[in-house]
Amino acid sequence: MSGMDFFLGVTPPEDIRQRIVRFQTTFSNKVVAEPHITIKAQSGLTADRAWLKPVEICLRQQSPFRATRRLDIPTSIQYLLTPNIRLQGTAHEPQPSIESQRDMRNLLNQFTGRQHSPLVQFIKYAIAGGIATVVNIALFYACALKLMPALDPNDAVAKLLHVSVSVLSDNVRARNSMIDNGVAFIFSNLTAYLINIVWVFESGRHNRVREILYFYLVSGVSFALGTGLMGFLIHHFGLMTTIAFGANAVVSLLINYALRKYFIFKG
Repeated sequence: MSGMDFFLGVTPPEDIRQRIVRFQTTFSNKVVAEPHITIKAQSGLTADRAWLKPVEICLRQQSPFRATRRLDIPTSIQYLLTPNIRLQGTAHEPQPSIESQRDMRNLLNQFTGRQHSPLVQFIKYAIAGGIATVVNIALFYACALKLMPALDPNDAVAKLLHVSVSVLSDNVRARNSMIDNGVAFIFSNLTAYLINIVWVFESGRHNRVREILYFYLVSGVSFALGTGLMGFLIHHFGLMTTIAFGANAVVSLLINYALRKYFIFKG
């Protein structure tokens, strides 16, 4: 081995390495050296590798750092082949900064992982709530059409789906709509609980059994208030079932978010 066999360097991230290699191979058929930043040249790095242990110790003691300088890799260069022949290069190709790429990865990690900012958590809760709401609405109308009829012939959803429904008294519609909402409540809240503990909130404020009981207790309170409001609006004001159901959904959403965040989970 010669003294040229060792040096210390830092290799760039894979995306930067590929850009450098593409630039190198534009003007050569092979990559002469792996892309790197030299930290120490070969002087003193002997073949017995006695220097390797101190280097490892130094690296362990060094805190991580971030290089944020923008790196632009040109797509071509200007140089003279002979005094009479000149190759005209082009301008640098704009490249996204490493910091911007890191921010995007961090944002993606917040959406896919359990560590997130309050804003991202709220967005994730809204998405989870949207999924549970879709389950709730789908089950409610499935039951209102097939299990316990609760729609009026003039109901917007009945018209949208082009289904014919029987004329029911307001008392019957109010009763059946609350039963249908109860079935939808059970399965939509199961969906919400699973998404919340896996993706949105952090468990641990209570043990698992108590957490589930509190979750359904809070959901039950919002369910009772929202369902009671829906039945009240239909029975006393003859309100369209879909409008009354929308009022129920809004009230339930607000109650659930506040109590789940500050009472059931760690936040």
